[in-house]
Amino acid sequence: MDKKQNQVVLVDKKGKVIGVKEKNLAHQNPAPLHQAVSVLIFDEAPTGSHPGYLLPALRREQNPSEAKNSSLSSPSLRSRFFAKGDENKILIQKRSKFKKTWPLTWSNTCCSHPYPGETFQKAAERRLKEEIGVTASLKRKFKLIYQAKYNSVWGENEYDWVFVGHYQGKLNSDPKEVAELKWVELWELKKDIQKKPKDFTPWFKLILERF
Repeated sequence: MDKKQNQVVLVDKKGKVIGVKEKNLAHQNPAPLHQAVSVLIFDEAPTGSHPGYLLPALRREQNPSEAKNSSLSSPSLRSRFFAKGDENKILIQKRSKFKKTWPLTWSNTCCSHPYPGETFQKAAERRLKEEIGVTASLKRKFKLIYQAKYNSVWGENEYDWVFVGHYQGKLNSDPKEVAELKWVELWELKKDIQKKPKDFTPWFKLILERF
């Protein structure tokens, strides 16, 4: 493995690069802020999208293993990416049992970290292919800065750009990274999260506040 593939890029709260760190060390508490990407794949383009759905960058501090309630849950602040009646499905994954943080927990389509010198866009496209076996056109939508502890040792502190794409076709996930994949309608997913919030990763719940 190339040394760069085992490193993450450290940044300040404004996104300025301040160094690199070995990936495992960067996920040990207190985890330093580092670059990340999150990808969401839908089965078709949403008919209810509108240009006003992007909101300013967020910062969310979280209690161990759980996200705090967010002001974006307010309908007056949370814009809708899907119009009422849309039936678009999102591809979600259950993280592999080998993951150090949130194993066997449902999350967005895939996540990763840019290699040193790699763009967020390239990192998102690369990881989608590596982890899910899918090539799709991805659009960068918004960024999110969040911090969460999985346990006393492992945690996250990420400067995370979120990408959205659309795909219909064969999936070929890496079993070392993904325990299970499934398509689910957005309304059903949100209902499941309300019932069993601990079954979902903290960053995924924060991302879904934007939809």
